[in-house]
Amino acid sequence: PHMRSAQDAIPGEIIPMWFTPIRVGSYEVICGQLCGLGHYGMKGMLVVDSPADYQAWLKERTELAGTASAPPPGARPPGEPGPGPTPGSIPPPGAPKSANPTGAPDGLQSPPPPPKPETPQGG
Repeated sequence: PHMRSAQDAIPGEIIPMWFTPIRVGSYEVICGQLCGLGHYGMKGMLVVDSPADYQAWLKERTELAGTASAPPPGARPPGEPGPGPTPGSIPPPGAPKSANPTGAPDGLQSPPPPPKPETPQGG
């Protein structure tokens, strides 16, 4: 390998990673841990440009960004979870029951409804 770095990936999460490359070039990025059925397809490409080439690439993208129309309301960037439960917030079948049935972070839960008043029985 030309360089090595490791970072855990969590589906639906953006995980930042920093390093300083020392050579310009294109490098294949592969999953380095046998992680499941899709392991063979977990590949990407890392491109390291010279500072001048990077500035030219960035300028081109900035110009293209100015010509695009605004995204539709409710659109989310790629990789951002959509509406609904946050990935990982729904326990798998057989998991112990939580004291927090809403799945909301502590402090963000609505208080329980007040008890119903008792009504006299009889007639």
